[in-house]
This record gives sequence, structure tokens and C-alpha cells, in this order.
Amino acid sequence: MENTSPTPFVIDTADRAEWLLGKLAAIDAEADRMRANTVKRIAELDADRESLLYRFGEQLTAFCRAESDRRRRKTVTLANGSVSFRAVPERFVIADMDAATETARAVCPAALVTETVTRLDRAAFLDAARAALSGAGELLPGVELLPASESVSIKPGSKE
Repeated sequence: MENTSPTPFVIDTADRAEWLLGKLAAIDAEADRMRANTVKRIAELDADRESLLYRFGEQLTAFCRAESDRRRRKTVTLANGSVSFRAVPERFVIADMDAATETARAVCPAALVTETVTRLDRAAFLDAARAALSGAGELLPGVELLPASESVSIKPGSKE
């Protein structure tokens, strides 16, 4: 009985490697186009939403306020959404951080807080770990020594 199954495709020549890289580049390009189009479409939808709210927002609010009063509820629920009314108490907000900071220096210096941030200088710590390993032969706690290995990076085509 003869073996009639097709020979499996194997990347064993430059032409076949080029084929695969070309396919990967085409997929990456299509994904980039889709991402760009998605961002544009979302921006269009956001603009459409803002336009509709600018044009009809006050009318919707007035209608729903009347319905809210009629129904004696704070939320008017309709088939495609709801409009809620909530009392928001008076409150202070900082409108200009620079002006508020300068004013605080004169009026309320206790409102200015100086924070100290502790961060790890990775390069310096790894240098110390390397020195400890070569000197005492021990790894510092919090450090792991990974064995040498090979990294493979596949970059199909060029991003335009």
C-alpha cells in the first residue's frame, strides 16, 4: 500500500522562511489597520454621542424630570436606558493646582505634604548581587540567577 498523504510543510529553505515571515507581516499589518480603524470608529461614536446630547440632552432631562416627579421616583427607567436625578451637595474643588499650592504656602502651610518615595535602583542592587556572588559565593535574598539562554525574536516585515 502506497503512502498517499501529502508531505508536511516544513520551513527548511529561505523561500519557505520568507513565506512565513510574509504571512506574519500581513497579519500584523491587518491587526494594526483594524486597531487604527477601531480607534477612529470609537472617536466617531463618541462624537455622535456628544452631538446627540448637545442637541437633545436638555429636552431628555426636562422630560425625565417631569416623569420623575409624576412617578415619584428619582430614576426614570425606559426600554433603552435610564435617567437618574441625585442631589449633589455643595463642595469645594481645586480648579488650579498651581494657584492652590501657592495660596496654601501663605494660608495653610500644613496642607502641603512632602512625600519621600523609596525605590530600588535595580542596576545598583544587581551589581551588589553580582559582587556578593563572586565574593562570598551566595545569592542575595530577593535575587535569582537565571542560566544563560537564547532569545528568539521574530519580526516580520516593517511597520509602516
